[in-house]
Amino acid sequence: MELTEKSVLSVYAHCLLHHEEPTKCITPIDGVYHRGILLHPGRLETHREAIAELIAQLGPSFDENHGGQYLMDARKRGDGTGNWTEHDTTVDMLFILGQGINLLKHVTDKGTAPLVRSGAALISRV
Repeated sequence: MELTEKSVLSVYAHCLLHHEEPTKCITPIDGVYHRGILLHPGRLETHREAIAELIAQLGPSFDENHGGQYLMDARKRGDGTGNWTEHDTTVDMLFILGQGINLLKHVTDKGTAPLVRSGAALISRV
């Protein structure tokens, strides 16, 4: 799956837990901008491979051994061909999906909220 804003929005929307679905045993996920997001485990698992493909296109700078990368820099394609989105909130959706399948994590201390919410949150692959 190609890393585009449309593909991330589509996968994210499909994985969101609906109001009528049970929330028992589902841990809320905190992104940088979006907090307490509930994802449907089955639908998330269905999209595991696609999410992994999207994250792989961010490039090697998101690897943990590189110290992670700033959320705002994740708008850029890893191959240097430009931005796949102009919106940090869309990047945050990909970050949440990545956390949901244990491929991405926060590196920045969550106590630095003003800095984090400005897009300066460090994220990395697990």
